[in-house]
Amino acid sequence: MDNTGDFYSLNMGSIPVRRANKCECDEIGNHSRLKICRFRACRFESGHSHHTTHMDIMNERIREILIITQEEAGEVIQEIAKCFRFGIDGTHKSGIPHRLMLEQEVGDLMLMCDLLVEAGVLTQSGITEAKQRKRDKLHQWSNIFSD
Repeated sequence: MDNTGDFYSLNMGSIPVRRANKCECDEIGNHSRLKICRFRACRFESGHSHHTTHMDIMNERIREILIITQEEAGEVIQEIAKCFRFGIDGTHKSGIPHRLMLEQEVGDLMLMCDLLVEAGVLTQSGITEAKQRKRDKLHQWSNIFSD
């Protein structure tokens, strides 16, 4: 920590952070070179406290959408693995073909992606551009589109 006048400069990983002024609250200890204050949080120039995490700043609805999207992506991966292991037309232990199980899981994931767009986390135009870039790369580097 570099004390330069009324400002303290902190290096949090590769991100330098400047605290607006010296912490004068009742300090109870240090954690990762940052003071842990008893009564009020010290504020950085950004307005955020060094006690605030990114999860605190994130909207709870967006957080839940991201968590469920992560879970759905994992379920797609798991179902693809089962298609490789048992065959895409093989039958799931529930009696449903793996192709239909995969379809269900991909549909669930696509819904979560739509919810990310609705919540303003992603944009439809950004997704469309990313899909086109991926298609272009697949044309160049894979045999998916070859006749």
